[in-house]
Order: sequence, then C-alpha cells, then structure tokens
Amino acid sequence: MKTNLFRNYAWLVETIAESKKLTFEEINDQWLDSELSEGIELSKSTFHRWRVDINKIFAIDIECEPRTYKYYVRNFDELDSHSMKRWMFQVIAFGNTLIDNVGLHKRIIMENIASKQKIVEKLVKAMRQNRKALIVHQRHESEEPKESIIEPHFIKMYRLRLYLFGRLSDGYLCPFGIERIKKMKILKESFVMPESFDVREYFKDCFGIVKDKRTPAERVVLRAIDTEPKYLRDLPLHHSQKEIGGNQEYRDFEYYISPTKDFIGHILSRGGRLIVLQPRHLAENIKKILLDAAEKY
Repeated sequence: MKTNLFRNYAWLVETIAESKKLTFEEINDQWLDSELSEGIELSKSTFHRWRVDINKIFAIDIECEPRTYKYYVRNFDELDSHSMKRWMFQVIAFGNTLIDNVGLHKRIIMENIASKQKIVEKLVKAMRQNRKALIVHQRHESEEPKESIIEPHFIKMYRLRLYLFGRLSDGYLCPFGIERIKKMKILKESFVMPESFDVREYFKDCFGIVKDKRTPAERVVLRAIDTEPKYLRDLPLHHSQKEIGGNQEYRDFEYYISPTKDFIGHILSRGGRLIVLQPRHLAENIKKILLDAAEKY
C-alpha cells in the first residue's frame, strides 16, 4: 500500500511540474489517463491528503493560485540534488514510467546497483538504533577478508555502488563497499552519533567517496573541449562549479575541490576533452599517469 502511495505522490508532483499549472479537473483528467488510476477518479479529499503527505515526506509544496484555482509546484527545484528524498522521488517517478510502459521492457536497459539488500537492511537498522556492528569485509587489494567492529555512521552511493562509512576504534571514518561485506552482525553495544554531524558538510569539498586529509581542497581550473562544456552544464561535477571564460572552441570551469584519486580518475575518463589548467602539480600528476599508461601499449 505504501509503495502505491509513493508512486501516486510522484505521479502528482511530476504531472503538475511538467504542465506548470493545472486545475483540479485537469489533474483528474490526466489521472484517469494514467495506469495508476485503474479507471477510478481522483477525489478532492484524496488529492488534498496527498498534497499534505508530499509536503511532509519530500518537503515539496503544491500550492493553489487563488485567481485561477490552478495548482503548481512551488519549490521542486529547491530539493537538495544529492539528498535521499530527491533520489527516492526520482526513482519512484521513473518507476512509474517503467510500470506504465512495461511492454517496452526489452527496449529499456538498466544498470544494476552493486549491493546486498539484506546487508543494507541490517546496516540501516544498526544506524537507526545507534548500535555497533561486526562486519567481515573483503577489500580488492587484500587476500583474505578482515573483521572490523565499527560504528555505522552513514551510507553513500557513488557510481551505482553503495558504501558504508563506519568509524573504527582509532576514530577513522572508513569506507566499506557494501557488496564486499561477507557477513554482518549487530552488536549490543551502542554508540553516540554526534548531533552536529552533517554528511553533506563532511563531503562538501570532495568528489566521490575519498576524503583524504593529505589532499586539501584547492582551486582547480579545467578546460572543457568539444561537447564537454554541455555535459558539465547539464550535470556539474561539483557544487562549487563555475564557468569562468573561454571561446567557441573551449570553456573553462573553476572548482574548489579536493583533487583526490576519484576526481583524477574522472578527469582521465574524459580523455582529451577535459584538461587541467590549474594547479600545475595536478596537471603534472595527470600527465605522468597518461605517459605511464601509454608505455604499456
């Protein structure tokens, strides 16, 4: 039942946002055209109840224009693009599209998320209860799995992989690829999660999952060539991204970011379409990586 409700909430927000403004009658007409309705009209009481629920769950306001009695979504774009609520909303909305067009399943290909659902459920339970956990984790660079007792602080998704960040006994907040956790047990011992901890603040200068004190944030300038500027405008690499100049052949983008291996890996993945202008030590590092790679061919 809850799953169906979430699908309905997502449908309502998407429908109104796409049309900008709609009367209740117009919303009901589109509802009847949707597979979700099963041919049953949307009552006004249900519509208004959904509006309240959507505001409570997603912090999205569906408001009415007094003069025209048309409804509009006031603040959809204000949702944090990296928040769980925004991600959850987008997944549900896309799921609606797939379900409404299930006959096209052979023509729509999705990527799998590398994860273990049962492990995720246990981790979330441990996080909710602020309980320590014993995990057995196999790192790619290790021959044998290793046991660790951790305080599970948060989970972050990066490139279709879920990572658990758990605090070790020495205080280090360590990332663990969840798909590589072999076993997990919730322990009786509890821990105190700092109320002031903010995961977005923790990662504000980072790209990906790597946070390294040895690599402080600094000003980075990238030159984007060919169609790369359009990709960067559509999907910024980082919240600090600013377009600072260029011409018809290239555009320059500025960042304040920690140039860790995740960031370097992304630049390398773009080939010659993304070039580091500043700082020089980062440009030289990438140049060395490319030259070392070229020697292997």
